[in-house]
Amino acid sequence: MKRIFACILVALLCAVLIACLCCACGKEAGNEPNPGIEGMTDGELVDYLTANVEEAYERMYEMRGPLEARVPGDTAELPNEGGCRVVLLESFGQTIIRYAVATSGAIYEYFPDDGQWALMYVPGSVG
Repeated sequence: MKRIFACILVALLCAVLIACLCCACGKEAGNEPNPGIEGMTDGELVDYLTANVEEAYERMYEMRGPLEARVPGDTAELPNEGGCRVVLLESFGQTIIRYAVATSGAIYEYFPDDGQWALMYVPGSVG
């Protein structure tokens, strides 16, 4: 009986140790770490945009003349967000729509008529 109890205790201690090590590394057991917006490739950034802004998805994949995404590598400085990665939706080399993805995960769309950025997506929001 003591041996069974000792084995159970060792197994529990191992589970706790593994959980603590995962927390120290910033990972959950079984999950890959999220590289964040800054660590995303251009393709991953476009996928993030289209997964979270329905209009961007529709404009890229469902319109009669679909737009192409380009990540030029420059940043847009937004109040309270700092430097955001820019994603352009283009048609025949002309920029049609400009998005900015903040390190917080928020996504903004630029409206040139009034020179303003509109918040399109907030991480953790529904709908």
